[in-house]
Amino acid sequence: MIELEVHTLQRWQKKTCRFFKAPAAKHPMKLLLWVGISFRGATPICIFNGKMRNSDFIRILDRNLLPFIKKAFLDGHRLIMDNDKKHTYSETKKWLESNKINHWPTPAQSPIEL
Repeated sequence: MIELEVHTLQRWQKKTCRFFKAPAAKHPMKLLLWVGISFRGATPICIFNGKMRNSDFIRILDRNLLPFIKKAFLDGHRLIMDNDKKHTYSETKKWLESNKINHWPTPAQSPIEL
């Protein structure tokens, strides 16, 4: 995640003061990224905003991961992801199986999540 703007200024006033202003969000703008990294290079970067749904995740895999695997890993691959819900949904598992992605599931609280 890349933060575009950070507001760390804090002001303390009584609420009854006529200049009281409600605090703004600490990090109002965020740029969310998805990218796959391997010893043979990286996938194209996918930039998105808002909350990613499972269907969005599958679309990202379809548009970014699949072409990269077919180009860079003709001799085989292993995909390792953390246990985020989008990674473990049945629709994601079906997509991985149907596209012959060699996914290695990680145990709960695996080092990849620390």
